[in-house]
Amino acid sequence: MSVHRAIVRSGGGVSVVPRPTPSPGPGELSVATLYAGLCGTDLQMLRGLRDDPAPVIGHEGVGRVAAVGPGVPDALAPGTLVTVNPTHPHDPGFLLGHNVDGLFQERTLLPASAVAGGMVLPLPASTDVTLAPLLEPLAVARYALEELRAFAPRTLLVVGDGVVGHLAVRAARPVLGADVRVVLVHRTESGRVFSLRSPHPADALLVGAERAPLPGPVARGLRIESEGVRWKAADLRGYRVVTS
Repeated sequence: MSVHRAIVRSGGGVSVVPRPTPSPGPGELSVATLYAGLCGTDLQMLRGLRDDPAPVIGHEGVGRVAAVGPGVPDALAPGTLVTVNPTHPHDPGFLLGHNVDGLFQERTLLPASAVAGGMVLPLPASTDVTLAPLLEPLAVARYALEELRAFAPRTLLVVGDGVVGHLAVRAARPVLGADVRVVLVHRTESGRVFSLRSPHPADALLVGAERAPLPGPVARGLRIESEGVRWKAADLRGYRVVTS
């Protein structure tokens, strides 16, 4: 059996170790990771703050199909550029990088339930593979914004300036309309300085300690909390926001 390298959690640390590379069975396929992102939940796992059992993390990434088992659709033939939806809507046993091994390895075997469930998504050959790991957090931000669309918010308050927070700012107007006003609350002043360089900045860039009012009249506001940033209620005291 061939082997591949994997970044494995063990004993409170991580190490690169060789692992056996199994051949895909019926309906299964393996992915050769090209790029993978490090999420806030990954950091929590590495710090021992979560008890997810998978020794190999990584649920945001892009790769190429390396091998397939019998019955895999032709659209997922070897060499196809793919990303993986890490959360199966009908199989709680599949949560990539949490309860099954993730993408921080050279080969990731994906079960038949994930393949048949449409969790492995082919990408256009022209996809920028260095940006493709952002597809999963972008999907998270867009899902939240789509849920908020029915409320027709005039102001959107995004709390937290991590990856999801910035993606929510970027996607807000395409989803909620050109007239929505977007406020991004940062943890630190250095975070706000970083946001000032964005080609698509929010209408207002605040830090958590500020108590400045939101720009313009706020008849109805909605809030997105970016994962990885924990805010107490007191951190938002003074903001004129009505949560629908």
